[in-house]
Amino acid sequence: ERGLAAKTINERLVKVRSVFRVAAGRHVVSENPAANTLGVREATAEKRRKRRFPFNPSDLQTFFGSPVFTKHERSMGQLGEATYWVPVLMLYTGARPEEVAGLALSDIIEVPGVGWAIRFVDHYGDETDDVPATHRRTLKNAPSRRMVPIAQQVLDLGLLRYVAVLRSRGETMLFPSLRRDCHGKLFGSGGKFFARYIRAVGISDPRVVLYSLRHSAKDLFEAAAIPSKYLKRLMGHASGDGAVTDGYGSDVPFEILAGEFRSEEH
Repeated sequence: ERGLAAKTINERLVKVRSVFRVAAGRHVVSENPAANTLGVREATAEKRRKRRFPFNPSDLQTFFGSPVFTKHERSMGQLGEATYWVPVLMLYTGARPEEVAGLALSDIIEVPGVGWAIRFVDHYGDETDDVPATHRRTLKNAPSRRMVPIAQQVLDLGLLRYVAVLRSRGETMLFPSLRRDCHGKLFGSGGKFFARYIRAVGISDPRVVLYSLRHSAKDLFEAAAIPSKYLKRLMGHASGDGAVTDGYGSDVPFEILAGEFRSEEH
């Protein structure tokens, strides 16, 4: 009746089944009444209709040639510099918007002999973590913990200068002004802002949204012939190679990944 998406319904059914499975295991109920629920299957045609599309080359030119990126215009709300840097970092790293929004300054690191990188890790706010309660977060899954090289183009745009300014102010987060919305999303307001902004600059396809930059990044990595194993690590997907051995979601040494990422062939 509420018109929930099939994915949302199925996720909630899984939780209901889990609750009753525990209850049955503790003999609170005699059996799991939800054990045989099958969930809802979304029509294939509907899934195709709702699928996000990447920005095409023309869209990328339009989007990154717009006032936010060329005239230093920013959202009037809490977004501040996140208006500029979140889309840029999404395109150059393939990261999810929430992953970028929750970065700490300590996540921008220089790897000796390799170069600058961004590490995507959980932030619990414990004694080893200087992340304030407003920005504590856990990533989507274990493979999401990873380290991604920072492209020279991003350094040229001034990322390290921006980090230096924040440190001089005593900040610990890359986007200290962000606050969680009612769904617990740090960049929830950013998603709403860009949903309007993308249409305002002339990109009319409703399937092209901010998250499409992650799809665009994947397409660009594939066009550069980056091997699948390295691509999966960059995107924060499971590598399919078994146990994690380096703590960042893959057993690919970062030095090799960085070399592949910066190869003159790419």
